[in-house]
Amino acid sequence: QAHSEALKLEPDDPVHWVSRAVARASLGDFEATLADLDRALDLDPERVDALVFRGSAYRAVGENDLAMDDALQALLVEPENLPGLWLAADLAIAEGDQVSAKAFLQRIRDSQDAGWRAQAEALLADLAAD
Repeated sequence: QAHSEALKLEPDDPVHWVSRAVARASLGDFEATLADLDRALDLDPERVDALVFRGSAYRAVGENDLAMDDALQALLVEPENLPGLWLAADLAIAEGDQVSAKAFLQRIRDSQDAGWRAQAEALLADLAAD
């Protein structure tokens, strides 16, 4: 409810729309989550966190093509965005495209973030074992 109050005060601030979308997603209300993220992206079409989050919400409801569109759009804006790369890899795996998945995971593995790097290395090892 605090997010809705913030939106009343600053309806043109995409941060509030993303924050409310997070709250709605935690309740499993993906229709409302997607609506809030659409609004955030209407206000700021290059907002990478909103693109990746909307892609994840689309993934949660089985709209993988729309999810990949958002992941790739986020990567156009910020090519080394780790959550965007992870989402793209996950979607590529879901579609059976191991070549693309490995390319996204290798970019994560090459990052300076040890946590993301370890996750990417583990998944690359799993893919190599298949």
